[in-house]
Amino acid sequence: MMSRRGLLLFPRRGDHYREDFAASTGHLRRIASELEVKVAHEAQPPNDFAAEFHDLPTLVVSFRHMVPVPVPGRILACRYIPKPVQLRCYAAAGIPFPRSRLFEWGSNSIQRFGARSW
Repeated sequence: MMSRRGLLLFPRRGDHYREDFAASTGHLRRIASELEVKVAHEAQPPNDFAAEFHDLPTLVVSFRHMVPVPVPGRILACRYIPKPVQLRCYAAAGIPFPRSRLFEWGSNSIQRFGARSW
């Protein structure tokens, strides 16, 4: 029997992600019954999760800026990446991306780039 593990998910705020995370959570519970999965849609005190996951190795995945949660395991959290830095990283990794430029109100130089120009 597999040992129990925790998966704690922090989606971006807003109701438009609830159905997606509910479906994903249900799927994960069906294929990995050893996982204790919790989705934190609203701001909750970190100690709420510490009590629930205190004895489980837990992967915390946050799609928003968050306060660290005191649970045993790893935390994967997003962070802000400025667009120029993101584009340099894509280029260095050989990942195609649409060209872009700074938008300025009143500018007549707005161009559209098709996928062929990537």
